[in-house]
Amino acid sequence: MDVVSSQTKANFSVPGEETPSTSDKSRRVSVFTFPSSKDGTDDSEPVGKASAMFGRRSTFRGFAKTIQKVLALEKLTKLGTVMRPTINYENTYRLTPVDRFHYNPEKVERAIMLLLEAQLANVKYEPKRCTAQTRRITDLVKTKVKQMDFQRYKLVCSVMLGQCNDQGIEAVSRCVWDSQADGCACIHYKNDSLFAVVTVYGVYFE
Repeated sequence: MDVVSSQTKANFSVPGEETPSTSDKSRRVSVFTFPSSKDGTDDSEPVGKASAMFGRRSTFRGFAKTIQKVLALEKLTKLGTVMRPTINYENTYRLTPVDRFHYNPEKVERAIMLLLEAQLANVKYEPKRCTAQTRRITDLVKTKVKQMDFQRYKLVCSVMLGQCNDQGIEAVSRCVWDSQADGCACIHYKNDSLFAVVTVYGVYFE
């Protein structure tokens, strides 16, 4: 069934003014089609109620889509798919290390000496093998010193392996640092076939 809605002006008789004609009363006409009931009765609603019904329906659909998006985002967050924002900490403006976290060269030397004795006690010098051994010892030394928890310190580790062949050798390093906060631990190890020189620098990071 077709329902026709028209917007007309009220027909008032005002002295001195002509009454609008019938054609002027229905200039704006809009047509809405609604399904009629099976028994032939008119189930159409006024235009205002139909518009409200359509508005409520569209609002409900949008609300349902919003809920679906929120649930999907929560699921992805639990699975770890969504990356969380990086946390940036404020600067503490600490220019000197705390006493209990101060770099301790003596403590580092004792720990590294035990490490070298365990790694190189029965090792004979071979150029190719010692190349890989140098990298391995370097990683072990860095891991060992990091476990000592010298907070806010940058660590620099240098390992040198050489053959014992009745020769003399000198290893020299020079650095510019803060003598009050920074430190250096130097460890020498030697067996019948090779020698090792390990240097670990601890530089305080302000």
